[in-house]
Amino acid sequence: MEQHHPIPVAWFDFEATGLAPFDKNNVKVVEVAVSIREGDTQAQRRNWDTLVYPDRAIPIESSNIHGILDRHVEGKPTFAEIADTLYALMHNKIWAGHNVRKYDIPLLLREYKLCQKKPPLCLGIIDTLEIANEAFRGRANLQDCKLQTLCHYADIIAPGAVQRHRAATDVELTIKLCKFMASQLYMEYRYPALKRQLPVEDTVVVVPKTTHSVLEIKKEEPGVSIEPGAKQARTKQAA
Repeated sequence: MEQHHPIPVAWFDFEATGLAPFDKNNVKVVEVAVSIREGDTQAQRRNWDTLVYPDRAIPIESSNIHGILDRHVEGKPTFAEIADTLYALMHNKIWAGHNVRKYDIPLLLREYKLCQKKPPLCLGIIDTLEIANEAFRGRANLQDCKLQTLCHYADIIAPGAVQRHRAATDVELTIKLCKFMASQLYMEYRYPALKRQLPVEDTVVVVPKTTHSVLEIKKEEPGVSIEPGAKQARTKQAA
């Protein structure tokens, strides 16, 4: 009997010199982090991160977001020099992160195009911003769907704590956030009264007779790519 091996998930995040539109603003990557996880358990396979020399000055507006200054990237490898390592990590995997569809993935594809190298193949996309917008936006005590706001909401970050946007930190926070959202949505599917916006006194709790979940997760077709003309996110900070 042939054994099935689940597709690994590549959780990743970029920090950059600016915001979309990438071509107009000549945006370049200054930091990348990747965490490879088992598809069926999310057990960690490998973590990798590096600063990247962007071959241009980092605007102070961007440094205020991620804290990376020009002196931090001096002597670091260029994207062309890390492209093969990143390819090996991300090729033939499901890609996951926060706002990756409209920010990180288009930026990745642009960087590979600029260095004239073949980009890795994406087998599917898990975007926690999309999940949050669809299932959590508008809930009590949730002001927006930025990564930091969601992590405060999920008690992943302590109340009042300010988290800088560094690539490796954002990857770890996003993984924890996705686990929270998956478990919360499953519990709310089984017990609708758990939803904060539902008055408990008006909700009839029915315990399902089956142990099978019909919670639907949006699937991507194998070999998925960015849709032509897809609108890029105007800001990384907005996510």
